[in-house]
Amino acid sequence: MQAFLSYVVRESQAGRGKDIRGKTIAQDVYGRTAATDGDPDNVVRVDARRLRRCLAEYYESEGRNDPLRIHIDSGGYAPRIEFVGDSADPDRPAVEPSTPGAPRPSAKLWLITAVVLIGLACLALVLALTPGKLEVGRSEADSLARKKELERQALLEKSPTTLQAANLAEHAREMTFPLFDIERQKLATDVFKQAISLDPEYYGGYAGAAQTLASLAILVPQKRVEYLSEAKIMTGKAIELNPTQAWTQSSAAWVAFSERNYDRAIELSSRASELAPRDGYVLDIHGLVALFTGDFEAAAKATDPSFREALKSPRLAYRNIHAASKFHLGSYRETLNLFDETGPKGGPVSPPTLAYRAAAHLALGEIEVARAEARELNETWPKVRVDKILLAFFRDPDHVRLVVDRLVDAGWRKGE
Repeated sequence: MQAFLSYVVRESQAGRGKDIRGKTIAQDVYGRTAATDGDPDNVVRVDARRLRRCLAEYYESEGRNDPLRIHIDSGGYAPRIEFVGDSADPDRPAVEPSTPGAPRPSAKLWLITAVVLIGLACLALVLALTPGKLEVGRSEADSLARKKELERQALLEKSPTTLQAANLAEHAREMTFPLFDIERQKLATDVFKQAISLDPEYYGGYAGAAQTLASLAILVPQKRVEYLSEAKIMTGKAIELNPTQAWTQSSAAWVAFSERNYDRAIELSSRASELAPRDGYVLDIHGLVALFTGDFEAAAKATDPSFREALKSPRLAYRNIHAASKFHLGSYRETLNLFDETGPKGGPVSPPTLAYRAAAHLALGEIEVARAEARELNETWPKVRVDKILLAFFRDPDHVRLVVDRLVDAGWRKGE
């Protein structure tokens, strides 16, 4: 997100704001092209949503007094620069156009400072996720942040490269959702492997790579054996380096799930959630294992929004897992409310999201809305076989039919 933000601001201030497109960001920031990487624009769209959420959270917290604000409005990627507060130049318009020439020197200095501060804030949001016990006299959020600070200090004292490996692994961990996005899983895998190359003795790179490779083994059946074999090697190395870490146990659970060893996956996932009952990533995997194996009550409990929001975690994938579990428990209106709250906040959106929405609307008798959702799914992802995706993950095909049959009734057409 730091590279994304820096790129669009530089391009805009150089007078090229109108030329910023998803494909230019994909190529210049991510080094990806349609010729070699399928649909690289999808990664850009996902990260743009995350960046918008990060900017909003920054200006609501430590950046609330900044005299300059950067906005990435929906529908495009060119930044909108806004000067606010007493420090704004009285002779300058309240909102800077996004594409004229370079700003005045003072404004440029503020712009550089803002990008750096926001980048650091985004990094902090990604890193401050591992839970710890409450300390006397501290709020839970303060306790978690303090624990993360101490962990980073310990890693730095071991080696700067170890700290950087941990930073990369934590960043890649944030990239593992949407779960059904193949290109995103590949991208996260590459980042985890970069962390491994920086420090082959840091367990997190292996745990993360094991998780994304296990997801790819499910999503890409023609390469299942290859991905699963590598995932098992990675999780074995994570266990060898640090078996007591919840992330290690969680990734091992997801690899077992990918192998269709469901009982073992439930056992390991439950262990991981007990080791780290406030780690959003661990709870998400526990929720997914419970959801896909049919324990919808456990999935709903692991992803309970009231509990997760109390942790002040920026992660939003849990809402989608909770929404799906509520659908299977028959709470269709709650399913829709959860999805409605998640999307605008930057939560992951995927074909199964629209499938569940359409099915829930139809179950409530809201036929026209269900048809609109199905039509959007047909138009946005015309070749995606939602039925095959869900069948690849769910243990019981009857649970998939509850969604897909309603989706078909709403007008969804199965792609090629």
